Amino acid sequence: MVLASAATVQAVPLSGRVFDQTGAVLPGVTVDVVAGDSRLTAASDGEGRYVFESIPPGVAELTYRLLNFSVARRTVRVTSASFVVPDVVLALSLNADVVVTGSRTFRNMFVGDAGTTEAGRPSRRHGIEWASYARVRDWLTVDGELAFSRAQFRDGDPAGRSIPGSVDRVISAGLTLQPRGFVAGSLRVRSVGPRPLVEDARASSPSSTLWNGELGYSVSNRTRLVFECFNIFNAKTSDVEYFYTSRLPGESAAGVDDIHLHPNVPRTVRLGIQVTF
Repeated sequence: MVLASAATVQAVPLSGRVFDQTGAVLPGVTVDVVAGDSRLTAASDGEGRYVFESIPPGVAELTYRLLNFSVARRTVRVTSASFVVPDVVLALSLNADVVVTGSRTFRNMFVGDAGTTEAGRPSRRHGIEWASYARVRDWLTVDGELAFSRAQFRDGDPAGRSIPGSVDRVISAGLTLQPRGFVAGSLRVRSVGPRPLVEDARASSPSSTLWNGELGYSVSNRTRLVFECFNIFNAKTSDVEYFYTSRLPGESAAGVDDIHLHPNVPRTVRLGIQVTF
């Protein structure tokens, strides 16, 4: 008699973490793994950690992708009951992402007060978007995003062709400083162009620019003091504006057509402490 035994190949969990060049964790990294006949995808969480619950023992090839970072690849041999991949570091890469929006026809309009969309007049939008990121030094990162567009209704409604709330440009840029010492900081600016508030453009919202900054001091590996300043130059701008008819005490029963707004916060400073567990 001949007795034959067969060993069952059992899949095991595989996990790891992803960081940037400064040592900060990277959430949202797409991780692809090819192991045997298995092809799986996961994403890193808020702690930069990713997990595959079931990977067959043997050679596994992993690929790490995140917008504006160089692609990284690792090949490991899965042997243990719970395999942990050595930490992976992604390098920020100099690149520019450009999106050109051609002729598109839309028939649904977003209703901000209700948070829904509803059937509306046909419209068309043309535009271009640009996003660029660069690590100038080990301790200095520069980023910028530009968006220019023109949106109009396409029908012949006498109310007008302007789309209320559609901005013609949005510009965002920032500097992030992360030296090797205990201090780090950032400075950001956001500029939003003018936008019509009614279809005939007789009322419009002016452009606005806001500057915000942050300065941090690492007390220890787990504790950080943070000083933040919002609206550094105390710009008198609005967060949102609408144009409609309203009535104050003493005004006529028909009401008055006017701009209604929610102002941005004035210059505000905040001191906080961040503790990592």
